[in-house]
Amino acid sequence: MNLQVWPYFKYEGNWSIPDQVLIHVWNEMEKNGNDKIVFYNGHIRSAEDFISFMKDSNQFLVLSFDMESKKILAWGMINEIKDGVAYAHFSFLDGFKSGPGETIIDYWRNLKKENGDYLVEVLIGITPESYERVLKVIQSWGFKMVSKIPKICTMYYQGRKEAGVISYLDLQEE
Repeated sequence: MNLQVWPYFKYEGNWSIPDQVLIHVWNEMEKNGNDKIVFYNGHIRSAEDFISFMKDSNQFLVLSFDMESKKILAWGMINEIKDGVAYAHFSFLDGFKSGPGETIIDYWRNLKKENGDYLVEVLIGITPESYERVLKVIQSWGFKMVSKIPKICTMYYQGRKEAGVISYLDLQEE
């Protein structure tokens, strides 16, 4: 694999990733059921919702793209960046593969502000406790599990609430 990142941003009135690509990303997520896994709270239910959400100025989307197969393998998004801390969200389009998630994290790790300080130093995750496979993946990326908060995750499609596992990744830790 030859993985590259494709960041999503607006420049001179144009978005760096066309809406058609984001529709494709959504359709792939929907096809494998990841739409209901990633957006378990039910707030994002369509390609239009997904695009609108990603165009919000508080979202920083990055696609992981394999130059050899010409496929988008995963996406990552950070939001609510404040004082070097951001919430992280990920989805794989065709099942988990080693590489795309790490490539996205490395991209975020190296983002700097104009003054040279790192934009993001710590990533925070809130993962439903029933997502055991997801928790194993993010642990393999170096996320540390801190605790659980009861009933923090509204599982819209299951009609219930469940505990969320709080995790973090110190991007500047060796």
